[in-house]
Amino acid sequence: MSAQLLPALIMFAITAGVTSILCMPIFAFPLKNKIVNFYWSGVWIFLMLISAFAGAMNTLLILDIPAEQTAMIYLSILTMCFVIFVMFGWFRLSAKAIAHGISRGWSKLKAT
Repeated sequence: MSAQLLPALIMFAITAGVTSILCMPIFAFPLKNKIVNFYWSGVWIFLMLISAFAGAMNTLLILDIPAEQTAMIYLSILTMCFVIFVMFGWFRLSAKAIAHGISRGWSKLKAT
């Protein structure tokens, strides 16, 4: 057991480090538009969660704790939610940009 403790501790430290690094862009580049900032922060939070779950799963596997099946289910669900979040955000931001362009073009057309 003690022979596996050091590799598990190293894996935990790497997981905590990578998750902390993924947190930095949220605070380093806050965006002024609330909707864009929501999706910007959400993407990085999802990446942090995926990194934390994957690292926790591997840490438990190093310690010979049988958590692979449960962790894989949660990781798959989290990854699917991330894809849905990104796609919904892309559609929403694209629709908002198109609507803004149309309303701006319409107001210029009315002014002339």
